[in-house]
Amino acid sequence: MNKPKDIKIIILLGQSNMEGHSWTSYLDRHFPPELVNYYTSPFKTEIAYNCDNGNNESYDEFVPVRVGQGYDSTRFGPEIGIAAHLEKAQRSDEFKIIKFAIGGTSLEVFWRSPSSGIPGLCYVFATNYAHRMLTKLKRDGYNPTVSAILYMQGENDSVDGGHLQYEKYLQNLVNDLRNEFKDYAPKAGIYFIDGLINDAEFWTHHEIINTAKRNVAKSDPKNIIVDTLTPQLSFSNEPDFEIDWAHYDSDGTIKLGHLFGEAVTEHIK
Repeated sequence: MNKPKDIKIIILLGQSNMEGHSWTSYLDRHFPPELVNYYTSPFKTEIAYNCDNGNNESYDEFVPVRVGQGYDSTRFGPEIGIAAHLEKAQRSDEFKIIKFAIGGTSLEVFWRSPSSGIPGLCYVFATNYAHRMLTKLKRDGYNPTVSAILYMQGENDSVDGGHLQYEKYLQNLVNDLRNEFKDYAPKAGIYFIDGLINDAEFWTHHEIINTAKRNVAKSDPKNIIVDTLTPQLSFSNEPDFEIDWAHYDSDGTIKLGHLFGEAVTEHIK
């Protein structure tokens, strides 16, 4: 019997800006043709994905990362920038991605983990999905380790009252996810890499949400913040027929993915 092949797993969780609401058709407004071709071609890194509660998914298979793996087949999420960064760092073959994300979902209700009460549906569905994909990898001859969980979420909590307990619920989520996947944890432990939410005024309590994220990051050296604010990711230009203020433009999501990818390669050796 062949020895199982070691593979590092990155789990992507969150709401719509992790799911991916950026339109592939707008990439040519921001990048030259050769880069558009690069970003719209399949990458070496593989992903199993389930978006919008199964309305766009890979049907429990790992497939090459490519555009169309977001909210629907016309859109994409941070996985594109992540895969591009892994390729640039010559580390594509080290990783596979598992992604579960649903737009419009709060931590308080949908991502609530067991330590915060009755688990929310997204927590239940996401962890079940990830376990199923990890089992598939083992069955297919891999030895998977969950190296990092990438999280992009908090917008809904900033407007619906979830900000009041966000820090407590987030700390519980981090702890519960590490416990959930403890059998797949590497010796260094599982990193939790968390993106700050947009500081636009319509996310009413964004400061409280982002302060909570920073505070949780301070509690453990394996908790990492991705600063999405300093780069000023664009969100006010697309699509033409009705600006989607809640979601990053196509170039913004590409950059978001690179930021997450940089955090992965910096901390996971």
